[in-house]
Amino acid sequence: MKNVVGNKFVPMIKKYAAEENKKKIKLYSWKSEGVKIEMQINFFPINITFDKYQIYSEEYTDERLIKLREQFNSTHSFFRNNDLIYISNKDGDENSTLGTLVERSVIEDDKVTSSLIKHIFFRTFKDRFANYTPVDFYPFRFFSKQTKDDVIYDILPSDLRDRIAYKKMIELHLRLMRYNGVNQFGFVINIERNWIFNKNCEELKLEGYDLTGIEVLHAEILPGLHNILAPNEELIGDVREIKGEKAIVNTNEGLKELDLKELFIRKTKYNISNYLSFKTSVEKSEEVLNVIEKKRQEIYNAKNIYNEIKSIAKHLFTENGEQILYKNKDSFCFTVNPDLMDLTNTIELKNPTFIFDYAATKTHPSYPDLGLSTFGPYDSINFDIKTPNILCICNRNTRGHFSNFLSSLKNGIPNSKYFQKGLQNKYDKQHLEGHISSGDLFESILN
Repeated sequence: MKNVVGNKFVPMIKKYAAEENKKKIKLYSWKSEGVKIEMQINFFPINITFDKYQIYSEEYTDERLIKLREQFNSTHSFFRNNDLIYISNKDGDENSTLGTLVERSVIEDDKVTSSLIKHIFFRTFKDRFANYTPVDFYPFRFFSKQTKDDVIYDILPSDLRDRIAYKKMIELHLRLMRYNGVNQFGFVINIERNWIFNKNCEELKLEGYDLTGIEVLHAEILPGLHNILAPNEELIGDVREIKGEKAIVNTNEGLKELDLKELFIRKTKYNISNYLSFKTSVEKSEEVLNVIEKKRQEIYNAKNIYNEIKSIAKHLFTENGEQILYKNKDSFCFTVNPDLMDLTNTIELKNPTFIFDYAATKTHPSYPDLGLSTFGPYDSINFDIKTPNILCICNRNTRGHFSNFLSSLKNGIPNSKYFQKGLQNKYDKQHLEGHISSGDLFESILN
C-alpha cells in the first residue's frame, strides 16, 4: 500500500469501520493477529435447510387480494409477486387450503422467499411479544419499552413521561448476501434514536397550545391492522387555522379540513422543544435537549451499540438458550443465528510506504512529514505555483507580530521539531512573498 504526499491533501486510511449506507451493514469489531484483522458485522445468518419449498398461490387481482385479507388476515399472510398472490398459513386450519401448491427455489425465487421470511418473522414476533406494537412492517421497526432506553425519562415531569420520549428504536433489514461463493439470507440489526410524541392535536388544543404554523402528520390506522402496526403517519403540511375540532391544513393539494384527533405535530427537535417550552419552561426545554447532547457520545459509541445489538439478537432469535424455529403450517421454516457473522477471510494490512517522486526512489517507511522535509513534495517538479503570495490583514498595533510570523512561516523556526525548514524550502517554492495590510483595508473590514 503506497500513499503519495504532495501539494494536494491525501486522506489517510483509518483502521476503524465504515458504514455502507445502502445496506446498513456495519463493522463493529475486529481481532488483530499480527497485521491481520478478523471482522464481525451486524449480519445474523438465517438457516434454511432445504433448497426448494412449496407454497400456495392464486392468480392476482386487486379484488381477490383485498377479499383474502378481509377474511383470513388474522391467520394468514398474503403478498403479491408478479401475477400471483402467495399465501402463508401461520395459524389457520391445516386442513383448509387456499389456492394451489407451486414449487419455488429458496435462492432463485429470492423475492418470494424474502417476503415469506418477513411475514413469518413478523407474525412470530407478535405472538411472542404481544405488548409490542411495531412501527413498520418493513424495515421492521419497534421501540424499546425499557425505561433505561429513554434518555430523557428521568428529567421530564411525571405527566409527560412516556408521552414524550427520546427512545431506542430497533430496526431489522432482511438481506441476501454472497459469501465464500454461497448465497445467504440474514437479518441486519441496527439501532437508532427517535422522538416519541403521542399527544394528538386535539389534546394540544385543549391545553391551549397554539398550533398555527406547525407542521403536522396525519395518522391513519390501516384496515385490519389495529394493535398490529402503529398508525401510518404522513407529513401533510402546516396548520393555517383552527375551527372548532377541525384544522385547516395547507397541503400539496391545497387547503384541507381535518379532525384534530387525527393530527400530530411533526416530531422534530424544534417542534418538541417549542412544546416543552410552552408546557414547562424555556429552561426545562433547554435542559432536556442538553441531556440528549451530553448522552449522544455514549449512546452512539460503537462498542455500546455492538453490545446492544448482540443482546437484542439474543432476545429476538433465541428462547431459553435455544434458537427459535420460525415456521408456518405449510412446512416453511428457518432459524436465525444469534451471533454476529464472522468473516473468516482476513484482510492483511501492510505498513504504508510514502513516496516523494515519480520514480518512487525517494521514499519513507513511516512518517510522511519527515519524508516531506527530507525530499520535498511528490509533485514539486510540475506544480506551477512556485511563488505564492500571502496577504495578512491586521491592526496597526500588531503589525510587528505579523512580520515575525511571516518570517517564521517562510524561513522556518530553528528550534522547532517539525518546522525547521519553513514553508518555502519544505514545499520547494522559489519564493514566498508576504504582504501586510494594517490601514484602510483593515478598517473597511471592521466597518
